[in-house]
Order: sequence, then structure tokens, then C-alpha cells
Amino acid sequence: MQIARCVPDLPSLLALSVFLAALPRGLNAPFLWLNWGLVIAVFAWVKFREPGALKLSPILQSLFWLSLIIPAFALLQVLTMPQAVMSFVRLPVEADISPSRISLLPSASMVASLRWFLYIVFFALVISAMKTRETALRFLWMLYWGIVVHGICALLIHTYTLNGEGFSEIKLSLTGGFVGRNAFATYLGIGLCLGLVLMLQKSNRLNQRCFGYPRQYFEILIVLLGLIIILTALVKTQSRLGLTISLFSAGLTVALLRKNAIFWFIPPLGIMTLLAGLIAMEANVTERLVFIQSGFEIRFEAYSQTFELIATRPWTGFGFDCFRLAFELVHSAPLTGAFIWDRAHSTYLTHWVELGLIVGSVPILLGAIVFKELISALSKQNTPTRTLSVAALSTLILGALHSSLDFSLEIPANTFLLLAIVGAALRYHKGAQERQ
Repeated sequence: MQIARCVPDLPSLLALSVFLAALPRGLNAPFLWLNWGLVIAVFAWVKFREPGALKLSPILQSLFWLSLIIPAFALLQVLTMPQAVMSFVRLPVEADISPSRISLLPSASMVASLRWFLYIVFFALVISAMKTRETALRFLWMLYWGIVVHGICALLIHTYTLNGEGFSEIKLSLTGGFVGRNAFATYLGIGLCLGLVLMLQKSNRLNQRCFGYPRQYFEILIVLLGLIIILTALVKTQSRLGLTISLFSAGLTVALLRKNAIFWFIPPLGIMTLLAGLIAMEANVTERLVFIQSGFEIRFEAYSQTFELIATRPWTGFGFDCFRLAFELVHSAPLTGAFIWDRAHSTYLTHWVELGLIVGSVPILLGAIVFKELISALSKQNTPTRTLSVAALSTLILGALHSSLDFSLEIPANTFLLLAIVGAALRYHKGAQERQ
């Protein structure tokens, strides 16, 4: 009995798992996320054995069934097809091969379908773990402080490194536990939006009770300190796209929480002022902003060649997680051959190349359904439900915008963080069953 009391509850375990997911390369390798998936599978096995552990509203049921289309189609891509069918599935170049499967690399597509199914199981776990609105809010607090800790650790590692003579400064982009600055910038940007939501929630309670609870002042200052840490780390990533979209999403977060028009401008302007000062101190960010045109020229050329791939197989795709092999079929000048394009630098284009235009658009449809449901919950003012909805909505918009020009949500750690926030919010949207 005493041992049971020492075991954390499921929301705490899920928040801890999201925190740890960002440490080893953002789980950006099958070996890493497969081991992480074993932990989630144990959680699911224990939780879903309980009677009535997961009761879903009709909208959540539709989300689950729709999301299953992707792993089902990915498995279809690895099956051996009749030659009559494969005669309609061509390659973008003349080749002396007669493929018998849609997927260029069946093993990769099978593993990718397992990863997507893991997303579904994790999302179901989050929904089942949110017993009450207070539990969901506490869950968001744990996620926020986990992101702050990641920011602190990344800044410390970035600033000093231990060598034979002591510490020396590192002049590189801040990546934290991720392999790239853009992925870490998305992770920090989500933390920025989450922190603003939680800080404004505290300020609402302060306004209602006025000077009766001075402890609220201290809590707001602590959250603000966390926001400054996140914003500093965000600038240190030197991610142009991450800075821009995170700033936009932060302003949108404040606007959604405050009805008074003046709040639409003052907080974003304050953030912009602080950000401008930080950028002024970060010479590498300024330099990257000045020479942004050359980077876009390369990116748009890659997009052009990616569209050629999509036009070749618009309905079947080349196989889930097979973009790298597919792109080599059209990779040509002026793109250098020294650089391997393993992603399209646009998640939407990657899905269309790998899964075709129809199935590849399922994630967009899922996002649109969630967006509609979250918007419907914003009519409730100054309630925990509204706080949850704004947190999920701003996070969803940040991820959707970043995915248009990069692949941050193709990094599992970022996807799990997004699913955690959205799942906590959707558990109590309009029409959801509030009791299990």
C-alpha cells in the first residue's frame, strides 16, 4: 500500500515521458522511439485494462478512425501487388527495374506505420488520463516546466563546455537534445505559448481576488522568469523560422485570451521589444536574417523538384518514410549533390510524396477538425476549458505554420508534446464526455 502511494499518477508519468523524449535527439531515430514506445505500451496495457478506461465523444472517435487510415495505407504500400496494378505506378526516371510494391523501402514503411500507431496510442492515453479539468491544467504546468528545464540545460551546455583547462564558450546554434535548431525552436516556441497561457490564467485569478492572495504575484514572476529563459534559448537557436512563427503564435495566444482590444497589441509589442534586444546581442541571428534570400532560393528549388515527384505518383506515393530514396530519383542541379535531402523541409510535401495526395492530406484534415473543435470552445470565458483550448489552439497553429516550411513535427518528441497539449484540451471540449 505504501509502495502504491509512491508511484506517480498517469498524468505525471506521461508528462515525464514527454520531458525525457526530447533528451536523446528528440527521438529522431527508430531505435530511440521504439524503446520509448515500449514504455508507452506498458502504460497503455495497464490503463486500458481498467473497465471503461476510455469513453470517447463522437468527434474523438472520428479522429481515431481517421488517423488509422495512415498506418493502414502504409502497410498496403509494402504488399506485393499484381503487375497489372504496378503498371500504373511509374518512376520519375527510366529504370531497368519492375517494382512489385508501391513502397521503395518496405521495411521503412512498416516501421513508420508503427510510429504513427504509437502516436494514436499516446493520444488515447492522454485523453484517458485527464480525469478532471484541474488534472489537465496541472498536466500543462508539468509540460511547461519541463520545457523550461530543457531551455536552462541547453543554455548552460551552449555557454560552457568542460575541457582540460576549464570552461570555454561555444559559438554554435542552440539545439538542446535535438539534432537541429529548427526542431528545438519549435519545442521552445510551444513552451512560449504555453507559458503565456498559464501566466495569464494566474493573472485572471489575481484580478478576481485582487490583493487577497499575494502568493499569486510570486507565481506570476516565476512563470515570467521561465518565459524569459525560453525566449533567450529560442533566440540562441538562431532559427529564423522558429523566431518568427513563435513570436506570431505568442501574440495570437495573448489575443485569444484577452477580449479587450488593447491587449491585442501591448503584450506582443513588449515581447517584440525584448526579442529585438536579444537579437541585437546575437550577431549570428542578425546575419542569418540579412542573408535569408539565398536560403529560400535553395529551398524553393528543392520544392520544385519535390512537386515533380508528387506529379509522378499523385495517388499512391512512394512509401511512408521513403522520401530520401524518392528524392534521389529527381535530385539534380542547381541543388548540390553533396547534400542529401532526406526530408522535403515541408511536412505537407513530404506526406504527399510518401502517401499520395489523398492519404497524405489526412493529417491536414485531422488538424482542421481539431482546429474547429477548439474554436468552438473559445466561447467559454475565464474558465479552465478556455485556458486549455487556447493553449492547444496556439500550439496547433504554431505547428501547422512551422510544418509548411520545415519538418519539426516529423521529429517524434515535438509530435508527442503537441499531442499531449491537444489531447488534454480535447478531453473537455464541447460535446466531450466529461466523466469516465
